[in-house]
Amino acid sequence: MLVRARENCKKFGADSACLLHIDMLNSLASASFDLVHSFVVFQHIPTARGEVILRELIDLIADGGVGAIQFTFSDPGSALRRILKASCPRTRLVDGLLNLIQHRPFSSPRMQVNSYSMNRIFKILFDARCSNLHIEFSDHSGFHGAMIYFEKSPRPLL
Repeated sequence: MLVRARENCKKFGADSACLLHIDMLNSLASASFDLVHSFVVFQHIPTARGEVILRELIDLIADGGVGAIQFTFSDPGSALRRILKASCPRTRLVDGLLNLIQHRPFSSPRMQVNSYSMNRIFKILFDARCSNLHIEFSDHSGFHGAMIYFEKSPRPLL
């Protein structure tokens, strides 16, 4: 994805963009950004790892800065889809059949879609002194999501 992003930056003249692998977040100074934005990303990250990344991203926001981060929280899909998704361990045959149902090549890699607990997300935001939340609900390919906008407060919340 970074290679593709670099190509797009070059194509559109975004010469000042700095692209980092997620493992390099800790190399950035705390409170060094006024805005952190993520859309349709966290759903493809296992929830435990995503919660760690969320904490790291919030730490990068300066006091008074803003976050705009989207999470998937529910899969209201058909019973068949939930059963197939829950089949553990997933097999190449199951993945291949799902690909064919979705009109993709049989051998396409599996797309991971994870639902996050909004209670856990709100606790992370609260613990990090985030306030003034605004939430917009979305439907992304049948998965319910929430775009959460928030401000990093300069002082502890009451």
